[in-house]
Amino acid sequence: MPEVTASLIMKVLELSRQLYRKAGYFGLIEFSFAADGLAGAFFSRGGRTWLRDPPKLVESEINITRRFSMGELEENLLAISKHCQRDIYWAFGFDAPEQWLEEEFNFA
Repeated sequence: MPEVTASLIMKVLELSRQLYRKAGYFGLIEFSFAADGLAGAFFSRGGRTWLRDPPKLVESEINITRRFSMGELEENLLAISKHCQRDIYWAFGFDAPEQWLEEEFNFA
């Protein structure tokens, strides 16, 4: 479910931000999200009805990498998290509307 990946991404980036801040690190950060063994998996939003089958992965893995500075993470944690989530949607072949991302990150 997209809400689960949204929460995971946001929490990992928030923890990273806190750790780097305490360590006094303010350089570049590379964030990677990878999952494999997913051939045929689909990324379905609760309550979403599809006119046809939901988009499925053709490949068996997802690899997403983002690079940003600690300053960018401090100022744009939510936006960076949403970009990562949008990349996951792209792996399934479609661009998530901003409304979906807003709903998925409404816990933030």
